[in-house]
Amino acid sequence: MTENETGRSAFVLFGDLPKIGSYLADLHARDLAVLVITAPPRSSMERASLDFVDCPGHQFAAISEMASLRGDDLAGAADQVRRWSGQYRVAGIFGGTEVFAEAAGVIADAFGLPGTGLRACRVCRNKLLQRVYLRQWSPPSRLASAATAAETASWAAERLPVVVKPLHLWSSIGVRQFTDAGSLGGYLGALGPQEQVLVEQRVTGREFNVDILTAKGRPVFSAVTQKGTNEHTTDYFAELAHTYPPANLTGDEAGLLLQAATEVVDRLQFETGWAHAEYRLSDDGRVFLMEIAARPPGDGCLALFHLATGEPTEHLVIDAALGRDGLTYPEPARRARQVYFEHDPGPLQAVTMTWPGSPGPIWLDQAGIWPVPQPREPRDPATLHQVLVLKRLQERLEPITESGHRAVTAIFDAPLESDIDEMDRQVRDAITVDSGGQEQEDKALQASAPPRNAGRVPKSADSVLSMTDGNGRPLPDDVFRAAYTQLLATNGYVHLVDVPESFDHVGFLRGFGSFLPGPEGMVVGDMIADPGSDDVYHSGNRRALVPHTEGYDLNGLPPRYLALWCAVPPSGTGGETTLFDGRKLLATLTAEERRRLETRAYTWTLAEGLRRKGMLYQADHPVLDRQDGTTILRFSYNNVTRPAGDKLLDEFLERGKRMFDEQHVEVRYRRGDLLHWDNWRMLHARNAFDDPARHLKRVQIRYQPPA
Repeated sequence: MTENETGRSAFVLFGDLPKIGSYLADLHARDLAVLVITAPPRSSMERASLDFVDCPGHQFAAISEMASLRGDDLAGAADQVRRWSGQYRVAGIFGGTEVFAEAAGVIADAFGLPGTGLRACRVCRNKLLQRVYLRQWSPPSRLASAATAAETASWAAERLPVVVKPLHLWSSIGVRQFTDAGSLGGYLGALGPQEQVLVEQRVTGREFNVDILTAKGRPVFSAVTQKGTNEHTTDYFAELAHTYPPANLTGDEAGLLLQAATEVVDRLQFETGWAHAEYRLSDDGRVFLMEIAARPPGDGCLALFHLATGEPTEHLVIDAALGRDGLTYPEPARRARQVYFEHDPGPLQAVTMTWPGSPGPIWLDQAGIWPVPQPREPRDPATLHQVLVLKRLQERLEPITESGHRAVTAIFDAPLESDIDEMDRQVRDAITVDSGGQEQEDKALQASAPPRNAGRVPKSADSVLSMTDGNGRPLPDDVFRAAYTQLLATNGYVHLVDVPESFDHVGFLRGFGSFLPGPEGMVVGDMIADPGSDDVYHSGNRRALVPHTEGYDLNGLPPRYLALWCAVPPSGTGGETTLFDGRKLLATLTAEERRRLETRAYTWTLAEGLRRKGMLYQADHPVLDRQDGTTILRFSYNNVTRPAGDKLLDEFLERGKRMFDEQHVEVRYRRGDLLHWDNWRMLHARNAFDDPARHLKRVQIRYQPPA
């Protein structure tokens, strides 16, 4: 119990909004105030859930208070629970999602409540620590960084194939296989100064989830779940199927898995919490740990337990977190399976079903929450319970390289003696995911952005400045500033590298002028991918951007300079900023063409992603302008209105894009790198990328008139 012993009893639940329905119903039935801590939305489904939080009659109505915090904000989460404890009598805390697993364990310990345990919650959030603590069940591995890339590549070349796992990501994000030394060496060679990845020898064999719920250090529930991934057709490991209980496992094999999992839980000193681990069973009967987390399984696994046994596990979890004794859970009486459907890339057009008596798929952006399943009797016929659509209509579907790319899933069950694989075939035959294929994708404007490298060898940045000399010593300040301003004036941009952690990016850039707020009011903006905007053209997603300058939609002057610096570089390829000198484009104009582009005003609008947020302003300007003797080039391939019959503008934009595609330079970021360019001169764009952890900071710098 916590500080306020007279307030209403409450339960702190860390979780993803779309997945907490069963917890809410159980907590509400216990007359506990539900205090939810969730992360900012990372997908369109999570974004849609927010619309239902204050909706009367919705399951979210059971939430008493809610806070949105980043998963790595341990101090913020601890302070939030501390403030709640002044209003409520906090009786239990539980972490139901990966990003808050460590925070939930630490805070439960701080308040003297049942929790995972400090060793368990810390080790389970770090892939390298898992290999150190759990060596007995681990494949050979090495930690790779920029400093050890060559050494690790040499080690791995003798053990191919290998799997790489970025330490700063979770679940299947960024996890991939390498089968040749050259590709692996290129990947490791691109690591930034602060990036770390675990490289480990690939283990073959069937893969299973093993889940154990402990209460006061004693297992009270354990389950082995059969897994299926896309590893046989790709280099990735996105989960596409779960079956409980497994249909491909003998009793002796299940015993081996459970014995290893129990020993792992003991080694990590789990107290009261959920251990969700992934294991492989090799052909010679050895058990290898792939990864372990201190939280329940994701996807629909809890629904599978519910359907197979007739009882929800959430009730057991809450009992354990409240310190109850005598906890038990029934054995499965049916077999349940969840499958995810593969799809072609492109905008989601429709999900169709031909299943007798089915009401059709459930679009979660219209429900806000995963529905709670309704179990059948053990001998009831095989049943298709749910078909869930996890993306919005017209949202762009990506190739499935991680769990966030999956779009449609089905959950079904059957009596234990029935053939679940036959049911699987029938379900797959009955459901179609229509993403329009490549032809529809090509119709989208975004397809006008070139694919990575666009069939050419990308030219690297040639206006690069290091903050250190050849001996690794910092440049004298006057030497550094003189070189910087010369490169910026001569080449139109500077890529600053070897930047120390102490460098004040904001303070340095203020020397070039005052900052101009961005469209959403942020003076220093965060460029972090929002998967929920992947269906529109928007700088806030992970898709490629077409050539443009910045601020063409402003009533006054556009920013004189733009600057980006890297907080977290993306793993792997993609995410490069691309630049092209607009003076080369202007040099192709005749005097008459230039005069017309200087005198005719065009209407410039914001990108669609910002218009969706209600920002509808626009401005009228010519393409070419002048300010204090300096030419201003405004350029947007897709956000300037093209008047009918204006061949000059059409030809100018098409020529600019063609020259950009053929001649641009690419800037790949390492942590701390600064890219600063002349926005009145340079066109810029961005290559598509996969890693949602990519994080750049951005400022727009106003024109500063000469003294």
